[in-house]
Amino acid sequence: MSEPGITVRMYRGPQADAGKVERGLLGDCFLIRIEQGEARSFILIDCGVLTGTPDARGVMRAVAQDIAATCGGRLDLVIATHQHADHLSGFAHAADLFFGGTIAIGEVWLAWTEDPDDDQANELRARFDHARTTLARLAAPDPHSAFAGAPQTALAGLDAFFAVAPAGSGARMTTGAIIDRLREAPAKDKVRYLGPGAVLQTPGAIPLGAIVLGPPRDRLLFKDLPTKRGDETYAAPPGSTQALVEEALDSTESDRSGHSPFAPGERRLTEASVRAVADDAAAGADDAARQWLRRRYYDDLPPDPPSRGGDVPDQKRRRIDGDWLAAAGAFALKLDSDTNNTSLVIAFALPDGDFMLFAGDAQVGNWESWHNQPYVFGGQTLSATDILARTRLYKVGHHGSHNATLKAKGLVLMTHPGLVAMVSTDEAFARLPARGWQMPAGDTKRALLAATRGRLIRGDRRWRDDDDVRAFPASGDFLARLDESGDLFVDYRVYGDAVSSPKATGTKGTGRKGRRAP
Repeated sequence: MSEPGITVRMYRGPQADAGKVERGLLGDCFLIRIEQGEARSFILIDCGVLTGTPDARGVMRAVAQDIAATCGGRLDLVIATHQHADHLSGFAHAADLFFGGTIAIGEVWLAWTEDPDDDQANELRARFDHARTTLARLAAPDPHSAFAGAPQTALAGLDAFFAVAPAGSGARMTTGAIIDRLREAPAKDKVRYLGPGAVLQTPGAIPLGAIVLGPPRDRLLFKDLPTKRGDETYAAPPGSTQALVEEALDSTESDRSGHSPFAPGERRLTEASVRAVADDAAAGADDAARQWLRRRYYDDLPPDPPSRGGDVPDQKRRRIDGDWLAAAGAFALKLDSDTNNTSLVIAFALPDGDFMLFAGDAQVGNWESWHNQPYVFGGQTLSATDILARTRLYKVGHHGSHNATLKAKGLVLMTHPGLVAMVSTDEAFARLPARGWQMPAGDTKRALLAATRGRLIRGDRRWRDDDDVRAFPASGDFLARLDESGDLFVDYRVYGDAVSSPKATGTKGTGRKGRRAP
């Protein structure tokens, strides 16, 4: 029997017809197609796009329709790596296709963190749910709450981390609800919760070996950033004010003077005492100061004259009650990163012993944990170093961010001479002022380009139009395996004979824009 052909399809959003990419897809959606003779197997890894993406529902429905057409209405395996909208929202946008009978799902793989019968997983989910609830209070505070004075700029973007995704009917599904729907899609005995060190085979007519690297079960689950040395990844870690935010969010005190940086004896003018002081001509010095503050920062002022609209001026703008909540961004990022670190990470074995590594959004601790256990596979005992050295395709973690591709314990060990990396990103969208994210981060991108010798496939630009790869020789085999002719996706033939279209490989023997492929 002939060798199987294995193709990875990265969905990347609508593209322009004239060669320039209009925008990418800031989210993960990968379809693995395995073919051998007349047999076919299909594996879908995540299906989502970031909240706030223009026409997110339309894009993800187009993606789901293409998945249905490509797999003939049946996915042998769906893998949901972790609970973030940019990895799961497509299942909500196209719920009628995924859960309405158009696409049958044979088996679902989830991380151990989603197992309802696992005590550690239940404790972890309760912790995350509590944190999400407190962040929701910040993002949409009650006008009379202690957080009402928070500046909007401090809270901008929090909803993007934990927002629900709209389903077609107008109903809304949280990421947890999407996981629940995925659990119900196959037969009950076809849902697997996987932990580090597990070795198994994918379902379907043509199985692949699969090694589970993460997420870890120990404290590394909460190590999101590099140490102060900053040498684990390709950028130094930012600072954090998480402790301050968590203490303040957990406080139910109406008088928040306990969070004052001053000693108790110096806290005479507290917010509560200023609000409560009554007008009294014989007031002492302290009460007189409180009266002055109350009148100028808390009392309602007389209405403006009709010429200015007659409104009652709002004095909240004069106070700095909510300025400390600028730290809420760091708190949200910590929770976001902790969720990323629960990513289910799988290395799929190719028939020749090489691997395809799908890292989800795994961050520092998840990566480091891979090196803490052996992997018994095919009669051999492998280490994470062995697997990384034999990685032929790397699905770049977290859209190429600064702390989701490890250095010494990660990319440096990916020494395969044919290494190819695929990164799902939309750099322009990520850099918008409301976000300001570096995806891909400059140092990470340069390291990926060097490790792959320019074989970096991006979701937001065609390889042939990417100025970043011009310094590297164009490989004829790589170009023959790369098919960029699709409007909604890019295909890369990882294993088996190269089968790409003339449009994808160029004309008259050229690699791209006149460069001859060797």
